[in-house]
Amino acid sequence: MRGDQSSPLISTFCTRRASVNFLPPWHPTERCSRRMSKKSNKNMKNWIDRVKKTIGRKGTLYAALALILAASIASCQTAGTASPAPETEAQTAVAEEVEEENAETPTETDEPPETELDPGEETAAPETEQANEEEGAMEKPAEIPEQSAVQKPSRPAYDDGGFRVTAYITVGSLENPKAFDSSHLSDVTDIILIGDARFDNAGAVSAGGSFVTAVKNIRELTKKLPVRVHASLSGPGSVTDSPDWEQQMNSMAKEHKKAFDSGVLEDNILTFLEKYELDGVFFDYEYPISPTAKKQFGQFLVSLRQKLGQDCALGMAVAGWCADFPADAVEAVDMVELMSYDLWDDDGMHATVKIAQNDAKKLLDLGYPAEKIDLGIPFYARPTTHEGVWYGYGSFYDQLDGDGLYYENSTGLIHSFNTPDMVYEKTAWAIGQGLGGVMVWHYTCDVPADNEYSLFKSITQAKAEKR
Repeated sequence: MRGDQSSPLISTFCTRRASVNFLPPWHPTERCSRRMSKKSNKNMKNWIDRVKKTIGRKGTLYAALALILAASIASCQTAGTASPAPETEAQTAVAEEVEEENAETPTETDEPPETELDPGEETAAPETEQANEEEGAMEKPAEIPEQSAVQKPSRPAYDDGGFRVTAYITVGSLENPKAFDSSHLSDVTDIILIGDARFDNAGAVSAGGSFVTAVKNIRELTKKLPVRVHASLSGPGSVTDSPDWEQQMNSMAKEHKKAFDSGVLEDNILTFLEKYELDGVFFDYEYPISPTAKKQFGQFLVSLRQKLGQDCALGMAVAGWCADFPADAVEAVDMVELMSYDLWDDDGMHATVKIAQNDAKKLLDLGYPAEKIDLGIPFYARPTTHEGVWYGYGSFYDQLDGDGLYYENSTGLIHSFNTPDMVYEKTAWAIGQGLGGVMVWHYTCDVPADNEYSLFKSITQAKAEKR
């Protein structure tokens, strides 16, 4: 997330100012001598004086064209077909006149505006017309290629303040930017967009309309913030009809292997990142449970790192119980999003501080560098009896007891939330352990920033007080 950026017309003339052997296509003489005699030198100086008296020292593109035309006519007065000679005194005079005029006078409004190219994009010269193929014909300015559909506005340089706050944002929540609560964007350092972007078992990468809209809107919302925007790519799912969970995971692993072996997935991911001007790519592979599947995924991460170089961030989401990946895979990634949630203690409490700490210690014991780990914090609840229900914090924060429990009378379920105090304690512990940061699942579950019970507020407060 590299190339020269130049003005398309002015540079065409200025970069060639040292040579007079490029003639305008409208010149009546098809082939002129490229060597200038003393007589032509004198004639050319006379032409320069006449042109200056006529148009004055305006320094516009028209002055440059007139001087070049004068040089061309003077050079064509010389007979013969001698081979090109070194730059003559008169040629140097023309070059200096053009350069001096352009330097002294501001550009006029009727001059084509300067166009800035996207970094990394190269211009390709268009096919020339037959008249321009004659020897000495003036080259046309290079065409400016179309810019990518999603533009990444310039924004302050990335700064995580020494401790990352990474937040997953679902692409659907960004469909209407006016309805999106942007009050916490200044609290985060990294955003991972999740949804509507995937790769299939043939290695093809695709993004739907919701993803494209989300990229556009989040770029606009964060254009003045020093944050990075990444994409989470989902892979092919299970193709078995078996209800057995382990068989489903093994089936999914086989489909992933097809993609990893396709030989095109890495290139397609790089193209995807460049197209949408993203800062990195993350994988939420749930779950490569067998040693073989973990090895295959690890080999892919190493290969992808080689393709991406160090310009793009590479990360993966892992669960503590399924994190024994090969060492080279861990080395290949920049960030590890530890999913320390959907886990219960003996009392049915969801994602407690102790559970989170033990989860992180598992990764540290496996050799994960602390600075790569982002400790996951859920902004949602799970029932104490493990039912498949997920309630967002923002909808129930004012109905919780002191332990973060919400009692749902209609169902009899008790939902366990992380409270602001728990979030503060987790963040402070992560800082004390030297972890790279914390990760939030997910952004829109919080209350607005002006609410004293905001969970993001607890993270920001701990970051300010404990670092």
